[in-house]
Amino acid sequence: MIDDKIISLLSKVEKNILIKCAQKLIFGKTMEKIVRDVQGIKGLHVGYDLIPPKMENKLFFSSLFPDEIYNSYQGRVSKTVGPKNFPDELYEVIDIIRKNLYPGMILPDYCLGLSYAPLTGQFGAHYDSRYRWGEVIVGISLGRGAMMTFLKKGEKPNHVYIPPGSVYIMSGESRYDYKHGILKMTKKRLAEIDSKESSRVWNPLGLRRSLTLRSTKVYSDMMLRDLLSKAKTSEEREEYRKRIRQQNQFKAKNQEGRVIKKGDWEYENSVRNFVNRL
Repeated sequence: MIDDKIISLLSKVEKNILIKCAQKLIFGKTMEKIVRDVQGIKGLHVGYDLIPPKMENKLFFSSLFPDEIYNSYQGRVSKTVGPKNFPDELYEVIDIIRKNLYPGMILPDYCLGLSYAPLTGQFGAHYDSRYRWGEVIVGISLGRGAMMTFLKKGEKPNHVYIPPGSVYIMSGESRYDYKHGILKMTKKRLAEIDSKESSRVWNPLGLRRSLTLRSTKVYSDMMLRDLLSKAKTSEEREEYRKRIRQQNQFKAKNQEGRVIKKGDWEYENSVRNFVNRL
């Protein structure tokens, strides 16, 4: 046992490190916690500490991110990767998400890797296009946490802290009715976040990295129709019909806003990804 007087002398950061170490000793990993409809936002689900520490480390240094950020403080840099180039660890994480947080997640055909240097974590509130992307957005936080904001007309902003090693799901209302973004990483906010987190010794630059997993709209439509055709129970069929109806509110469009039709390269690319899916 650790003496209570010693504990009282520890800082918040030191106490958090102690708790994390105890969890790893007992459970072999940090204790994950699933929270659904976070802060009353329907469809926003968060798996806290869902990614095991070793897996977080592997993802952080994976081919899903550009190389140049390691020696640069130029701010946010990004890299997009298709399913042909998904590393094994990403498929492992998708399995973890399906088993623990969102069983209905379809295999995405798009991954956006973002790296943020300290004090450059801002991302303005926006919608991920309802016409370019499918029904669910999945975010994975690595290395350092962030404070997200969710905005809906007529409501006060909701700020949601996403720690490193955690995963959030935007589905339903949180996907279609709320804008989302990342609050500016001021020195004060950075200090607040650091006080909640145990440091990653493998992240000496203090970078935050994130993965956004999405399905292009045409591909998502194909996947849901395929899953509906294979559903074994009436409950499963009704659930897929509900998801299809929700998606059908928005016709698939490309980045320029033009409706995607058969023969377009975006359509053909979605077909290839659908045929080649695991």
